[in-house]
Amino acid sequence: MSGVSITPPQDPTRFCYGGRLLNIPISSDGSSWPVASDEYLYCWQALIEVGKALYGDEWSFYDLLAMVPQRPPGMVRAEARSPVKEDDAFWDREAKKWQGNWNAHKRVSAAIEWFGDELRNSRVAAFTLKSGRMLKVEQGYWFGKAAHDAAFSAGQIGGYFLFIGRDELMARLALIREPEIAVPSTAEGLHLSPYMKLMLAIVENSKINPDNQPSIDSLKAEVAQLAPNFGLQVNPYYADRDRPEYKAWSPDKGYAELSGKMLDAIPSLVREIPSQVRRG
Repeated sequence: MSGVSITPPQDPTRFCYGGRLLNIPISSDGSSWPVASDEYLYCWQALIEVGKALYGDEWSFYDLLAMVPQRPPGMVRAEARSPVKEDDAFWDREAKKWQGNWNAHKRVSAAIEWFGDELRNSRVAAFTLKSGRMLKVEQGYWFGKAAHDAAFSAGQIGGYFLFIGRDELMARLALIREPEIAVPSTAEGLHLSPYMKLMLAIVENSKINPDNQPSIDSLKAEVAQLAPNFGLQVNPYYADRDRPEYKAWSPDKGYAELSGKMLDAIPSLVREIPSQVRRG
């Protein structure tokens, strides 16, 4: 494993007549990758999850094997000699392989770049496995020049395997797989917590205004429906909190629980003051 790179160095383009085979630098099923525990994903496993979230069916495990693209076959053909130069079928095959590699390279590069932004902003956390202990990688590390590129390409930091916290990652990917409802333009540029985003989404989705004040119960149902878009889940038994199922329930991996107190508060906070129950 040591020194293995997702995008290994590639010699200047040289096509052998009749094509060539590439050596796969990693196991074809990931079985040789290091394992810490269910709480962590090895960084290449994490890349696969990000790639699937970003690109869906376009993404393949083998995108991790993409080479840094060299000159396209059309340019190489111009310098080739007969009979290779005249073999249209050969160059068509090489062009398809080159384009497939180029597309895969763009996908895996975008996945790594996504990680760079998430790590710099502490939205997901990275760890190294050293002497049997998981040590968190400080946020400042990711501000180094292309630090995330080097770390993910090697699968290591300083010779130690790189892992990503599973729950944080899956919560972030939930926002990709189920895109957030657009935040109103008046809030653009502000930092909004998932709870604030959820409240704005409720206002937007229910078209709340002074003349349209939905009932508390209908808003609670909408909170429960929209919460997963923001990495949160509502206990499905919230309407009967004395049931044993309510106390036994826990959110799915990758999600945080939106508490009963928050569920009670949000519908009130998005409504006008006169719509609240008056006391005193």
